[in-house]
Amino acid sequence: MVLGGVLAGASLAKLASPASSRAAMATFGVAGARAQAVVWALLVATELGLAAGVIAGSTSAALLSAGLMALFAATMVGAILRGRAGAPCACFGARSTVSWAAVARNALLAVAFAALPLLPEGDLSTDEWLGLGLGLALLVCAGLAVAVLALAREVGMLRLRLGPEAALEIPEEGPELGARSALIERFERSAPAALALAVFAPPFAEAGHLDG
Repeated sequence: MVLGGVLAGASLAKLASPASSRAAMATFGVAGARAQAVVWALLVATELGLAAGVIAGSTSAALLSAGLMALFAATMVGAILRGRAGAPCACFGARSTVSWAAVARNALLAVAFAALPLLPEGDLSTDEWLGLGLGLALLVCAGLAVAVLALAREVGMLRLRLGPEAALEIPEEGPELGARSALIERFERSAPAALALAVFAPPFAEAGHLDG
Protein backbone atom coordinates (compact mmCIF):
# COMPACT_ATOMS: atom_id res chain seq x y z
CA MET A 1 0.00 0.00 0.00
CA VAL A 2 2.79 2.43 0.93
CA LEU A 3 4.86 1.78 -2.19
CA GLY A 4 1.80 1.94 -4.40
CA GLY A 5 0.94 5.24 -2.74
CA VAL A 6 4.42 6.56 -3.58
CA LEU A 7 3.86 5.85 -7.28
CA ALA A 8 0.38 7.33 -7.18
CA GLY A 9 1.68 10.41 -5.37
CA ALA A 10 4.38 10.92 -7.99
CA SER A 11 1.84 10.80 -10.82
CA LEU A 12 -0.61 13.09 -8.98
CA ALA A 13 2.21 15.59 -8.38
CA LYS A 14 2.83 15.68 -12.13
CA LEU A 15 -0.89 16.18 -12.77
CA ALA A 16 -0.99 19.02 -10.22
CA SER A 17 1.65 21.02 -12.14
CA PRO A 18 1.47 19.82 -15.74
CA ALA A 19 3.24 22.77 -17.36
CA SER A 20 6.33 22.68 -15.16
CA SER A 21 6.42 18.88 -15.21
CA ARG A 22 6.39 18.80 -19.02
CA ALA A 23 9.08 21.51 -19.19
CA ALA A 24 11.27 19.47 -16.83
CA MET A 25 11.56 16.77 -19.50
CA ALA A 26 14.13 19.02 -21.20
CA THR A 27 16.52 18.15 -18.36
CA PHE A 28 16.71 14.61 -19.73
CA GLY A 29 17.11 15.58 -23.39
CA VAL A 30 13.46 15.57 -24.45
CA ALA A 31 13.16 18.61 -26.72
CA GLY A 32 10.01 20.09 -28.19
CA ALA A 33 6.68 20.77 -26.52
CA ARG A 34 4.90 17.90 -28.31
CA ALA A 35 7.54 15.31 -27.37
CA GLN A 36 7.57 16.55 -23.79
CA ALA A 37 3.77 16.26 -23.58
CA VAL A 38 3.86 12.69 -24.94
CA VAL A 39 6.58 11.56 -22.51
CA TRP A 40 4.80 13.28 -19.61
CA ALA A 41 1.49 11.54 -20.44
CA LEU A 42 3.21 8.16 -20.74
CA LEU A 43 4.93 8.61 -17.38
CA VAL A 44 1.70 9.59 -15.62
CA ALA A 45 -0.22 6.68 -17.13
CA THR A 46 2.58 4.20 -16.36
CA GLU A 47 2.92 5.32 -12.75
CA LEU A 48 -0.83 5.20 -12.15
CA GLY A 49 -1.14 1.74 -13.73
CA LEU A 50 1.79 0.33 -11.78
CA ALA A 51 0.48 1.90 -8.56
CA ALA A 52 -2.84 0.12 -9.01
CA GLY A 53 -1.05 -3.17 -9.74
CA VAL A 54 1.26 -2.88 -6.73
CA ILE A 55 -1.63 -2.10 -4.38
CA ALA A 56 -3.52 -5.10 -5.80
CA GLY A 57 -0.55 -7.33 -4.96
CA SER A 58 0.66 -8.03 -8.51
CA THR A 59 4.19 -9.47 -8.63
CA SER A 60 4.66 -8.31 -12.21
CA ALA A 61 3.69 -4.75 -11.27
CA ALA A 62 6.18 -4.78 -8.40
CA LEU A 63 9.02 -5.97 -10.62
CA LEU A 64 8.14 -3.49 -13.37
CA SER A 65 8.08 -0.72 -10.77
CA ALA A 66 11.54 -1.78 -9.60
CA GLY A 67 12.80 -1.58 -13.17
CA LEU A 68 11.19 1.83 -13.63
CA MET A 69 12.84 3.20 -10.48
CA ALA A 70 16.20 1.79 -11.57
CA LEU A 71 15.74 3.44 -14.97
CA PHE A 72 14.92 6.74 -13.26
CA ALA A 73 18.06 6.47 -11.11
CA ALA A 74 20.28 5.70 -14.13
CA THR A 75 18.74 8.56 -16.15
CA MET A 76 19.34 10.97 -13.28
CA VAL A 77 22.98 9.87 -12.94
CA GLY A 78 23.45 10.56 -16.64
CA ALA A 79 21.94 14.03 -16.20
CA ILE A 80 24.28 14.78 -13.28
CA LEU A 81 27.32 13.67 -15.28
CA ARG A 82 26.24 16.08 -18.04
CA GLY A 83 26.28 18.94 -15.55
CA ARG A 84 22.52 19.11 -15.00
CA ALA A 85 22.62 18.80 -11.20
CA GLY A 86 20.04 21.10 -9.65
CA ALA A 87 17.86 21.21 -12.77
CA PRO A 88 14.13 20.46 -12.32
CA CYS A 89 13.07 16.84 -12.70
CA ALA A 90 9.41 17.04 -11.57
CA CYS A 91 9.73 13.62 -9.94
CA PHE A 92 7.53 14.57 -6.98
CA GLY A 93 6.19 17.96 -7.92
CA ALA A 94 7.54 21.13 -9.45
CA ARG A 95 10.18 21.61 -6.73
CA SER A 96 11.94 18.28 -7.31
CA THR A 97 15.43 18.65 -8.74
CA VAL A 98 18.19 16.41 -10.08
CA SER A 99 20.57 15.44 -7.26
CA TRP A 100 22.49 12.52 -5.82
CA ALA A 101 19.92 12.35 -3.02
CA ALA A 102 17.22 11.79 -5.66
CA VAL A 103 19.38 9.04 -7.19
CA ALA A 104 19.65 7.34 -3.80
CA ARG A 105 15.88 7.67 -3.29
CA ASN A 106 15.11 6.03 -6.63
CA ALA A 107 17.63 3.26 -5.95
CA LEU A 108 16.07 2.54 -2.55
CA LEU A 109 12.61 2.47 -4.11
CA ALA A 110 13.85 0.04 -6.76
CA VAL A 111 15.16 -2.30 -4.03
CA ALA A 112 11.91 -1.98 -2.09
CA PHE A 113 9.75 -2.81 -5.11
CA ALA A 114 12.00 -5.76 -6.00
CA ALA A 115 11.67 -7.07 -2.44
CA LEU A 116 7.86 -7.00 -2.44
CA PRO A 117 7.41 -10.45 -4.08
CA LEU A 118 9.80 -11.94 -1.50
CA LEU A 119 7.68 -10.92 1.48
CA PRO A 120 5.79 -13.84 3.07
CA GLU A 121 2.02 -13.87 2.85
CA GLY A 122 -0.16 -13.71 5.94
CA ASP A 123 0.83 -12.59 9.41
CA LEU A 124 4.55 -12.23 10.07
CA SER A 125 6.23 -13.93 12.99
CA THR A 126 8.46 -12.08 15.44
CA ASP A 127 11.61 -13.31 13.72
CA GLU A 128 10.26 -12.25 10.34
CA TRP A 129 9.43 -8.78 11.66
CA LEU A 130 12.93 -8.50 13.13
CA GLY A 131 14.50 -9.58 9.85
CA LEU A 132 12.36 -7.11 7.91
CA GLY A 133 13.28 -4.30 10.31
CA LEU A 134 16.98 -5.17 10.05
CA GLY A 135 16.79 -5.13 6.27
CA LEU A 136 15.07 -1.75 6.25
CA ALA A 137 17.66 -0.38 8.69
CA LEU A 138 20.47 -1.55 6.41
CA LEU A 139 18.78 0.08 3.43
CA VAL A 140 18.44 3.35 5.34
CA CYS A 141 22.12 3.21 6.35
CA ALA A 142 23.10 2.60 2.74
CA GLY A 143 20.98 5.55 1.64
CA LEU A 144 22.56 7.79 4.27
CA ALA A 145 26.03 6.70 3.17
CA VAL A 146 25.21 7.58 -0.44
CA ALA A 147 23.78 10.93 0.67
CA VAL A 148 26.92 11.76 2.70
CA LEU A 149 29.20 10.83 -0.20
CA ALA A 150 27.08 12.93 -2.56
CA LEU A 151 27.24 15.88 -0.18
CA ALA A 152 31.01 15.53 0.15
CA ARG A 153 31.33 15.47 -3.62
CA GLU A 154 29.20 18.60 -4.00
CA VAL A 155 31.30 20.43 -1.38
CA GLY A 156 34.47 19.39 -3.18
CA MET A 157 33.12 20.58 -6.53
CA LEU A 158 32.13 23.89 -4.95
CA ARG A 159 35.63 24.41 -3.57
CA LEU A 160 37.13 23.63 -6.96
CA ARG A 161 34.83 26.16 -8.63
CA LEU A 162 35.73 28.85 -6.11
CA GLY A 163 39.44 28.29 -6.69
CA PRO A 164 42.29 29.08 -4.29
CA GLU A 165 42.09 32.30 -2.35
CA ALA A 166 44.98 34.62 -3.08
CA ALA A 167 46.33 37.24 -0.71
CA LEU A 168 45.29 40.85 -1.42
CA GLU A 169 42.72 39.66 -3.96
CA ILE A 170 40.20 42.35 -2.98
CA PRO A 171 40.66 45.66 -4.86
CA GLU A 172 42.28 48.38 -2.75
CA GLU A 173 42.91 45.84 0.04
CA GLY A 174 46.65 46.49 0.21
CA PRO A 175 48.77 49.60 -0.07
CA GLU A 176 48.56 51.73 -3.16
CA LEU A 177 50.92 50.97 -6.00
CA GLY A 178 54.15 52.93 -5.58
CA ALA A 179 53.34 54.06 -2.05
CA ARG A 180 55.94 53.92 0.70
CA SER A 181 55.26 51.54 3.59
CA ALA A 182 56.62 51.34 7.11
CA LEU A 183 56.70 47.53 6.82
CA ILE A 184 60.44 47.69 6.17
CA GLU A 185 60.94 48.68 9.79
CA ARG A 186 59.76 45.22 10.89
CA PHE A 187 62.64 43.46 9.17
CA GLU A 188 65.65 42.51 11.22
CA ARG A 189 68.52 43.82 9.15
CA SER A 190 71.95 42.76 10.31
CA ALA A 191 73.52 44.42 7.27
CA PRO A 192 72.44 47.24 5.00
CA ALA A 193 70.01 45.96 2.40
CA ALA A 194 69.16 47.60 -0.88
CA LEU A 195 66.09 45.47 -1.48
CA ALA A 196 63.45 43.91 0.78
CA LEU A 197 60.74 41.46 -0.28
CA ALA A 198 57.45 40.91 1.61
CA VAL A 199 55.44 37.79 0.74
CA PHE A 200 51.74 37.62 1.65
CA ALA A 201 49.98 34.26 1.87
CA PRO A 202 46.54 33.38 3.32
CA PRO A 203 45.48 32.84 6.03
CA PHE A 204 48.47 34.61 7.51
CA ALA A 205 51.19 36.94 6.19
CA GLU A 206 54.83 36.02 6.08
CA ALA A 207 57.63 38.47 5.53
CA GLY A 208 61.17 37.87 4.44
CA HIS A 209 63.98 39.91 2.97
CA LEU A 210 66.43 39.57 0.18
CA ASP A 211 69.80 41.26 0.39
CA GLY A 212 71.14 42.74 -2.79
